[in-house]
Amino acid sequence: MRRTKALLACSILPLFLIGCSDDDDDVVQEPTPAPEYANVRVVHAASDAPMVNITANDAILNDLESVDYQVASSRFEVETGMYDIGVTGILPGENAEVLQADVTLEADMNYDIFAVGNVSDESLSLLTVTSMETAVDAGNAQVQIVHAASMAPMVDIYVTAPDTDITAEQPLVTAEFTDATDLIQVPAGDYQIRITPAGETTVVYDSGTVNLADGADLLIAATNNVGTGDSPVTLLAADGDGSFKIWDAEAGAAIRVVHGISDAPAVDVVANNEIVLVDGIQFPRTTDYLSVAAGDYLIDVVADSDSSVVAIDDAELTLEAGMSYTAIANNVLAAPELDVLVDMPRSVATEAKVRIVHASPSAGNVDIYVTADGEIDAVDPAFADIAYETGELVETGYVSLAEGDYVVTVTPTGTKTAAIETGVLTLENGEIYTAIALDGAMEGDLPQLALLDGLAPPPPAFNADMTYNVNLSGSQEVPAVTTMSMATAVVEIDEDLPAFSVSVDVSGLTDVTGVHVHDGGIGMNGPVAFPLTDAGNGTYVLAETNISPSNLDALTSGEWYLNVHTTANPSGEVRGQIVPDTTAVVTFSLSGSQEVPAVDTMAMGSVPANTTLTAEQMNVMADGGLYTNFHSDAFPSGEIRGQITLGFD
Repeated sequence: MRRTKALLACSILPLFLIGCSDDDDDVVQEPTPAPEYANVRVVHAASDAPMVNITANDAILNDLESVDYQVASSRFEVETGMYDIGVTGILPGENAEVLQADVTLEADMNYDIFAVGNVSDESLSLLTVTSMETAVDAGNAQVQIVHAASMAPMVDIYVTAPDTDITAEQPLVTAEFTDATDLIQVPAGDYQIRITPAGETTVVYDSGTVNLADGADLLIAATNNVGTGDSPVTLLAADGDGSFKIWDAEAGAAIRVVHGISDAPAVDVVANNEIVLVDGIQFPRTTDYLSVAAGDYLIDVVADSDSSVVAIDDAELTLEAGMSYTAIANNVLAAPELDVLVDMPRSVATEAKVRIVHASPSAGNVDIYVTADGEIDAVDPAFADIAYETGELVETGYVSLAEGDYVVTVTPTGTKTAAIETGVLTLENGEIYTAIALDGAMEGDLPQLALLDGLAPPPPAFNADMTYNVNLSGSQEVPAVTTMSMATAVVEIDEDLPAFSVSVDVSGLTDVTGVHVHDGGIGMNGPVAFPLTDAGNGTYVLAETNISPSNLDALTSGEWYLNVHTTANPSGEVRGQIVPDTTAVVTFSLSGSQEVPAVDTMAMGSVPANTTLTAEQMNVMADGGLYTNFHSDAFPSGEIRGQITLGFD
C-alpha cells in the first residue's frame, strides 16, 4: 500500500517534485508464481516393438533412452503444460519416430504413458493412464491395474487371499485391452492374483502368493508374455523407482544344451544327481528348450555309456523363472567347460536378431564379417579379435540387422582366410538367429557352426524301419488283472534318428484315464517314460519323438511296456510289452491244483514271460511240455505250478 501511494503522489506533482522522476519509469514486477508439477512414468508394453527413446518437445525426456519391452521408468516430476511426447524406435541403420501424442500435464496428477499394441499389425499406440496424486493410508497398499496385453482378450482379474476358491468370488475387475482401474487401496498383506477369460473360471495366469507391503504404491500392468510358460500374460509391477515382472507361478525356466566337445563321447546331462535333463546327446548336436523348475541346480555331465565317468561334476547353475538359457559343454575332454548363456527369445518385428558365440578352442582369436555377398577383402570385420575364453564364452550379443541376404565369414584374426563361411543367409524381421562356433569333428578339421533358432536346419523326416504290433491284456499286468478288455498298439521305430511313435487302440475299454509308455521289463512295474495323447475315436498317440541311443537300446530290447489306465483299474487294466513281432510274450496261471499230485494251498499266481528258445524247446513248449514250478519249505517238491502253453494273448 505504501508503494502504491508513493507512486500516486509522484504522478500528480510533476512540476514541483522533479526529483521523483527517477522512480517514475519503474515497472511493477509481479512475483513469479512457483512452478507446478505433474508426475510422469513411461512404460514400454509393445511386445514386438524395438527398444525406444522417449522425447518431450523433441528432447530426450528424463534420460529415457534405449527403453526395452516390459520396462517402466521411475516416476518423475515434469512442469505442468502441454508437451509433444514422441517415441522413437531404435532401428537397424536409422531410428524413426513411431508414435506421437500431445499430452497436457496438470498439477498434482499422475500420468502413466504406455506404448501398447503391435508393430506387426500396425496397432501400435500411446495410452495415457491418469490418476490424482493420492497418499497411501497407513496399513494399506495402493494399486492401479492396467490391461496392456494386446494379445489377450477381455479378462476377469481376481485379487484374493492366497488359495481362495475363485469360483465363489467376484472378480476385482473385468477389463479389455487398454482398460485401467482407478486407484485401489487394500489392506497390506499377502494376495494371489489370478486372471481368467471374462465370464470363465479357467485360470490362465496365477501369480502365486505376492506381498503388497504397507505403503506400497503399485502400477500393475498385464503385458504379453514373451518368457517361458504357457500363460499369455506376465504382470509388470512399477513401484515408482523402477519395475519388476511377476511371472506366472508355473512359468518355470527353459534350458537347451549344446554338446560342443569334439573329442567327447555321447553324454548325459544330470541335475542334482537324479534328474536326467538330456540323455545321450552326441557332438555337435543341440537340444530343443527343456522346461524345468526355476531354482538352483548342480549339473553333472557324464558318459552316456557309463555314468560313473564324470566329465563335469557339480557345476552350479541358477535358473530364474521366466528366463531361457543355452548351456554349452565346450573346450576339450581333458579340460571340459560348461558355460550357460542367458537367451533373449523376444521377437522384434522391425529387425532380425543375430547372435554368434565363440566356443571353438582350436580356432584361436577370430574376426567375424557380416556382408551382403561374402566379399571381405575391402571391408573391416563387424567383430574383431574375438577370443575363445574359458570360464565365460565370448559372444556378439544380439545384433540387430535389417532383413535381407547376408553372408557370415569367420577368419583367424588379422587374415582374410575364411575358416567358416555360411553361404547366403536370408534373414527376416521378427526372427532370431544363433550360431555357435565349435571345433571340427576330427583333430585338424576346420571349425564348424552349431545352428540354432532361425538358422536351425529342419529336422530329418521320420522314416520307420521297424514296426512292432503289440497286444495288451490284463494278464500282463503286475499283478494280473481279471478283465475281458483288450487293446492293440502299433509302435514304429526309426533307428537312424533315433525316434519312435506309438498308436494305441483302446476302443475296447471304457473310462480310460491315461495311456503311457513305461520303463520296465516284463513282469516288472516301472515309471512313466512317455505319456500318450487322446486323439479321439478310441485312439491314444505319441507323435514321432526323438530318443537317445541308450533309450533306443532299451526300447528294442523289450524293456518298455504300454499300459492303459482306467477308472476301475487306476494302476492299469491292460498292458503290453513292446517287443518285436517275432518275440512271444506268454502268460500263464499258477496254482496248487496243477501240481502232480495236486497240493492243497491257497497260494496262486500269474506269470508273464518271454525268452529266446531253441527250435527243440519251441516244439516242446508248443506241445505243452514246459511248466514253471515254485517250491517252498512247506512243499519242497512244488507248491504251485503253471503249464506253459501257447494259448497266449
